[in-house]
Amino acid sequence: MISKDEIINAWVFLRKKNHSISDETLDFMKNISIEALEKIENANKGILSFEDIVEEPGQYVSEDFSRGVVLLVDHNKGISLLTYEDENDMLPMNIKFPFYAGLLKKKYRRILNRKELFK
Repeated sequence: MISKDEIINAWVFLRKKNHSISDETLDFMKNISIEALEKIENANKGILSFEDIVEEPGQYVSEDFSRGVVLLVDHNKGISLLTYEDENDMLPMNIKFPFYAGLLKKKYRRILNRKELFK
């Protein structure tokens, strides 16, 4: 698989040797390539962005969340924040929360059951 260093090396080479491509175009190509590479690497690790999780219904956690807190994505009901008291909690508390820009920047991972919250 291609590495970030290889992308940077190609960008430096083209910037020095090929004056027919504008700096803006080369910078755009480098930035998009690095973003795509990071997205692939994160997906391989199970790390998802907010844009990824809203496409697929399920329960997601972030390292920034308190223990037992999960973001539930449901295409019919929207996005909810749930709190489980422990791994045996069958009725999590649905928390009303304001949507804030910080949610867009967090990294998430999908969980399949509430027991994963308390490992």
